[in-house]
Amino acid sequence: ATGNYCEIVKGWRLKQGEGIVGWVIQENKSIVVPDARKDDRHYNEIDRITGLETRSIICAPLHIKDKIIGALEIIDSKENSFKTNDLDLLEPIAAVASTAIENARLYKEVQQELERRKQVESRLISINNELEDFTFRVSHDLKNPLTLINGFFTAINDDPTLVEKYVPRIITMTGKLLQFIDNLLKLSKAGKVIDNK
Repeated sequence: ATGNYCEIVKGWRLKQGEGIVGWVIQENKSIVVPDARKDDRHYNEIDRITGLETRSIICAPLHIKDKIIGALEIIDSKENSFKTNDLDLLEPIAAVASTAIENARLYKEVQQELERRKQVESRLISINNELEDFTFRVSHDLKNPLTLINGFFTAINDDPTLVEKYVPRIITMTGKLLQFIDNLLKLSKAGKVIDNK
């Protein structure tokens, strides 16, 4: 919408089939109306609100492929301002406007998808960092007891008389490792339950 009353009519929506615009959309036909006052299809509520009396109207549907997305309407306060051959100018303009509207819609969709992907990427980076920290802690918690167990077995291998001294410690350490692994498995199952909710 342009002109003195553009802010009033911007965003104005008519019901399907209402007004000349609604008829053009419903019938998928361009139209020239020489005097809107004499046409029953004319929706004069906008005239009442703006105080501007619409006389001449020329209107063409906006298409994206086979889908009608709206209409392009030009009005004038003088009657007989438009002729049928003016549609030869308006219809190509409507085609260009339709393409521009579709391109804007597609651009918005692409921007939304890019934003969604950025959020997913950010979340994956965060999860990866958490996983690296977790892996480091688990590796550390497993390495210490395994190093001790390995030391005990090395000592026993060098001196078999140490079996009685170190076997109880090895059993204690392996018990702690099994408990630690069980806890990891429980934690893993709890995480899967939370993710599935």
